[in-house]
Amino acid sequence: MKLLVDNCLWPGAVKELRERGFDVSWVGEWDADPGDVAILERCIAERYEAELLAGALIIVEEKRTRVRFLDS
Repeated sequence: MKLLVDNCLWPGAVKELRERGFDVSWVGEWDADPGDVAILERCIAERYEAELLAGALIIVEEKRTRVRFLDS
């Protein structure tokens, strides 16, 4: 399982997650923390990469994510 972990998490917890087999990307190891909005945008872009490349519009709301394919 892949996890993206904010930099506010204790480094020891990140180490333990990795030891238990989780694929952890910890913001605390990045060159700079881009902020929550940028991190969420990155996650959405990675998750829906194929749909975005196919021309879809991704609409993210608090309780749902909609993928809408636009006519070419």
